[in-house]
Amino acid sequence: MSATATDVWVTGNGPSTLARIDPATNAIVGTVNMIGSPCGIAIGPDGRVWVAILTLGQVVAVDPATMKVVATVDGLGANLWDLKSGYGSIWVVDRTSKDLLRIDPVKAVVSGHAAIGPGGSGLALADGAVWVVDDLDGTIKRVDPTTMSVTETAKLAGGASWFAADDDTLAVANRLDGSITLIDPVTGAAGASIGGGRGPLDGTILGGRAYIPDGLARTLLEVNLATGSIAVADTLEGAKNPFVAEIAFGDIWVLDYGGQRIWRIAP
Repeated sequence: MSATATDVWVTGNGPSTLARIDPATNAIVGTVNMIGSPCGIAIGPDGRVWVAILTLGQVVAVDPATMKVVATVDGLGANLWDLKSGYGSIWVVDRTSKDLLRIDPVKAVVSGHAAIGPGGSGLALADGAVWVVDDLDGTIKRVDPTTMSVTETAKLAGGASWFAADDDTLAVANRLDGSITLIDPVTGAAGASIGGGRGPLDGTILGGRAYIPDGLARTLLEVNLATGSIAVADTLEGAKNPFVAEIAFGDIWVLDYGGQRIWRIAP
């Protein structure tokens, strides 16, 4: 999920669509039919909606004015796990080639590669760098967005897989042991770990708190980053596998992987 100043955009792969949601009514007001499995999504610097297509090895750009695909980057790996926009580029984890790809959104071409390891998973942008967590070896890597140089800063046990992040805060969700580990975005060093979850996944940060879906407990966790306390912000009734939380229009939006529901929760 990603949001502009006026709309919320959500990918779905059953059927394969990109949906446009009006936040005033919480209703779908437009769809773009796609092929493959649309997954990672971000709003590019020119306002186009960029989407990673699993299975096809493509990243595409959709013009929100025409609701049509207007650019395609082909020839990528079939496992594109996360996609972000920042520092003038589109960033995508290509788990097949074990690379972080930098895409030029003007030319719609891959403009840089960085080798990131066996199981790149979640991405974050913080403190002027691109951060990658590896789902297989537990490493945290800092990538310079200009030189594409890679520095391994920490190694975690417990199934480190996804981030909750903002400009100056990094929290890693460890899906196997249920903990949340704080990372110093300046040094990259791992700090305190906060227990209390069961299967935390891809979260977000708002107002000094991390909001992280727990796929096993089917809840939304709220982590007070100042005190290290963790609580259940919401029990997601009817959820199958709540996976992603994002901020839009002052609320926390939670997407259910494998389900057909979105929760909009006031923090």
